[in-house]
Amino acid sequence: MLYVTSDLHGFPPEALQQLLAKADFSERDELIVLGDVIDRNGDGGIATLRWMMRQRNVRMILGNHERMMLRCAFVLDPVTEHALADETRLALLSTWLDNGAEPTLRSLRALRM
Repeated sequence: MLYVTSDLHGFPPEALQQLLAKADFSERDELIVLGDVIDRNGDGGIATLRWMMRQRNVRMILGNHERMMLRCAFVLDPVTEHALADETRLALLSTWLDNGAEPTLRSLRALRM
C-alpha cells in the first residue's frame, strides 16, 4: 500500500511511527512525504529526517521549508565580514527564521558538536 503525508514540521519520529503502526504500515508498504518535515516544533524535524533516511520504503519530496534550509546552507560556513554584509544571504536567512527555522538550526548545531 502507498501512504502519503506532508507538513510534519518537527513531528517527533516516535509519534510518526505510532501513526504508521495504527495504519498497519509495513516493509511491504511505501511512505511518501510531500515535504515540510522540518521547522517550527520540537527538534525542527531533524530526528524524523534521520529516521526517514534509514528507511528503505520512505521517500521524500522537498517542500518549501527544506528549500529555505538549503538556500541557507551558508549558515554552516565560517562567519566572515563579507558574509555578514551580504544582503541577499541575510534576506534568505530572515525569511527562513520568520518561517520557524530556530528549532531546526538548534538541532543542526548540536549535530555538528
